[in-house]
Amino acid sequence: MNYTWKKVSGENIEDLAGYIKHHISKYPGEYEIFVGTDSQRMRKRYTVLFAMVICMYRKGKGAHVIYAKYRRSDIKDKYTRLRTEVAYSLEIANYLTERDVLIDPSIMTIHIDLSPDIQNDSNKLYKEAIGWVTGMGYNCEAKPNAPAASYAADFVVKNKDIAFQT
Repeated sequence: MNYTWKKVSGENIEDLAGYIKHHISKYPGEYEIFVGTDSQRMRKRYTVLFAMVICMYRKGKGAHVIYAKYRRSDIKDKYTRLRTEVAYSLEIANYLTERDVLIDPSIMTIHIDLSPDIQNDSNKLYKEAIGWVTGMGYNCEAKPNAPAASYAADFVVKNKDIAFQT
């Protein structure tokens, strides 16, 4: 996983695993980790900007959000873009799991920006994505219960003042 992770202040995070481990060790048992990704098509035909977030939520105290942005120029359709959002979130979850960042992996939930409402286009991938994430052993939440993807990553991908990596 080769992304530039940052705090919302813009400060780079050099060691992602160490940073998260240190942050959540301050109050053991009080954190939940939410991982989410959102994307936005840019003006160039096949260029998509992805924003990946990790929210370290301390119950009753709020969340500390860190993010990475990544631009790709090979995404040709909406469903590939939505699947790629899920794939990036799984990549992050696997990274955290493989490096034993979380003492209890059950505190991590992947938030997907897909709707269970059949009237929304993203619903076509909803069951597939839920099965993919839970099949890999992770907890999963979707809209409207997925603030890491629906709000935090959405804010990062749409905020032009927040830098991205190419």
